Order: sequence, then C-alpha cells, then structure tokens
Amino acid sequence: MGTFTGTIRKIFFLGVSAVLGAALGFLLSASFTVVEVGSSDMLPTLEPGEKAIVLRDCFVDQYETGDLVACRAPYHTVYDGGNYLIRRVTGSRDGWIRLDCDAKTARTQERMAEKTEILGKVIASFHRVRSAS
Repeated sequence: MGTFTGTIRKIFFLGVSAVLGAALGFLLSASFTVVEVGSSDMLPTLEPGEKAIVLRDCFVDQYETGDLVACRAPYHTVYDGGNYLIRRVTGSRDGWIRLDCDAKTARTQERMAEKTEILGKVIASFHRVRSAS
C-alpha cells in the first residue's frame, strides 16, 4: 500500500510542477518580448543587429525622459528589423510621448507617438553570441 501511495504522490507533484511551469512560461512570454535593432538610428547606444528585451507596456506605469522604448514603426519606414523601432523618450505632452533616435544625423527623426503605439520599455540588450569556428 505504501508503494502505491508514493507513486500517486509522485504523479500528483509531477502534474502540479507541469502546470506551474506552463503558467510561468506563459507569464514570461506575455510580459517580455525581443526586438531586433534594424538600423543605425540608435548608435552609439544600440548597434544594428543587437537584440533588445522589452517589458511590455501593460507592466509599465509611465515612460520617463531618457527611457528606451520599442514603438510601432511609421508606415513609411522600410528596413529589415521588423515592425518596431527602438527610440528614446525625450518628453511627453497631453498623453503623447515624444520620441527620437540617438544617432546625430543631418535631420531630426523626432516624432510624437500615442501610448498605444508603444510596445514597451527596453530593459536590456545583447548581441548574438557567435561560436568560434
């Protein structure tokens, strides 16, 4: 009888562990996303090809001047980085967030964005690790 109870207990804890693991995986995937830097607009802060880990907007109370954010790319932007750009918050007014790039170019790329255009706040970045061959 003791062996049967032990087996049931192991199966129960295995099932609970699987459910908790799945819930944690879902929570993490819903909280964070990875965006690739697709252009040189954020040099010297971020380089093209670098990956940015973004905390999704629903977990961010507010954006402050100096924060890096992932925002929806304007319709006229064409590049290989996907549908989101990384930009720096330079201010806000009347519910709009002012964004600009870090690279100093001949013309400004500053624009105003609604909060709904912001995917989230960049919390870390990394380069893809290449194996030595």
